[in-house]
Amino acid sequence: MKQIVFVLITITLLGCGNKTPKNKADDTSSNQKSINSSCLSDLIEKNEIEKMINKEQVASIVGISVDNIEFEENKSSRAANSTVLFKWEPMQERTMTMEVKVGDRTISQTVPLKNSINIGRIDLIGNKKNQSALEYFDYTYGPKTKQEKEQTKSKIDQAQETSDQVNKKSAEALKSMVDKQTSNKVSGIGSSAFGSVQKASGMIYYNLKVLHGDTMFEITTDVSDDSDEDIRIAKEIAQQIINNCN
Repeated sequence: MKQIVFVLITITLLGCGNKTPKNKADDTSSNQKSINSSCLSDLIEKNEIEKMINKEQVASIVGISVDNIEFEENKSSRAANSTVLFKWEPMQERTMTMEVKVGDRTISQTVPLKNSINIGRIDLIGNKKNQSALEYFDYTYGPKTKQEKEQTKSKIDQAQETSDQVNKKSAEALKSMVDKQTSNKVSGIGSSAFGSVQKASGMIYYNLKVLHGDTMFEITTDVSDDSDEDIRIAKEIAQQIINNCN
């Protein structure tokens, strides 16, 4: 699955990262002073994403005792692929339903669900040849038009024909993900930010991508069955990370 997602990201970037609409460039000129290097970039080389925010700060934002929070590191060789996880037992029981195919049958299983905040995926964007970091971030992660989605799906079809990493079933799944892809501009956080409510494996959660200067990071919150609460917490976590950096 990680390989499939990597292919989708690559296709999306190839399909969306090479051109910049005029209005995006106009927006960038008015914000250019804020697009400088970010101190978050200092955490990338040694993959020190655990320094973005601490348990005490997370506990204060979500309103629980720090003793109730579990902390896990999920690091790879690169900060862009690494995350840290904060999780805790909810006040009221939450569950998720997983469906597993066994032969011709589909078995549903309901399992307990903890509240969680996933943070990391720090990546230094910097300025591209023909794009600033802001232009690249906005065009890559901002809302997509129907035409842009069709272009991405076309590239998925091409990848299926030319790559052994994407078979027909995977290609259809990827195209379905593209059709469902939504993001909304989030104002007042960093240099730019986009968020979306997402569904996967029986879970509904909020994903927030934030650009701070020349560096982006990502937050995923699943702290309530109410998406508005997931959104609120994600914004507060993002602002705390930026405050820590500043």
